[in-house]
Amino acid sequence: MPPRKKKSIRSEAYLEVSAQAEEEILEAYSIILGEEEQDFYLHQLIELYDYLKIPSCFTADFKRCIDYYYEFIRPNTELEFDATNVKHYTTLNFIHAFTITGKINKLNMIIDIIDIDKLIRNSNRLLKFRDNFNHIYQSWEMFVTASTISGSSSEINEQFILNYKLGMKELKKIKTDLQLDTDRKTAAVLGDSFLIDMLSLPTTNERGEILNFDFNKPKIGLCVTIKDFAEILGNLGELESTD
Repeated sequence: MPPRKKKSIRSEAYLEVSAQAEEEILEAYSIILGEEEQDFYLHQLIELYDYLKIPSCFTADFKRCIDYYYEFIRPNTELEFDATNVKHYTTLNFIHAFTITGKINKLNMIIDIIDIDKLIRNSNRLLKFRDNFNHIYQSWEMFVTASTISGSSSEINEQFILNYKLGMKELKKIKTDLQLDTDRKTAAVLGDSFLIDMLSLPTTNERGEILNFDFNKPKIGLCVTIKDFAEILGNLGELESTD
């Protein structure tokens, strides 16, 4: 018997860019760019997201990649790309995700000009995270609280919640503490295979492109951050459109 094809849980509505979202992104793009400039550069990206009031927990990984590029990669014109260097690998993927840079042989071939189509596609997600932040945060807080050791509740403040990372061990504890094992309606959905999916789904988008550019994730292994969790909720159809 052939293996059963795995059902995709990606929400098509979540991936759609609404006219309102595109207009908001382009307006911010024009304001940050100004009248005299023709090209929008990578170093202007965080200013754009600050203008759009995107919570920093969703752009902190972007900022680290941008800082690393301008501080360590760009000044070293003879620097060779090292695929085993997590910061090199992650930053280059980030640059490909946002700029007009194509295939390169050397790091000094990077063009740090933003690709407007890529900007709209990536920013569309961030607008949905912003507009649904309360829902994302409250749901994430429930997961974090359920995953922590009893007696440590005094440590669970906003910063702790925003920076928390869930691994398989914590997800299994959540499943038990929230009695998902005994709820017949959720047991089939939230089995161990779903938890594995939950750890792996946020890694890439529908095009196979990396979504989370956190330098620390490869060192820690499979884990879920609040940004990953927002992506999961979006793919499950839990995030309302910006319309």
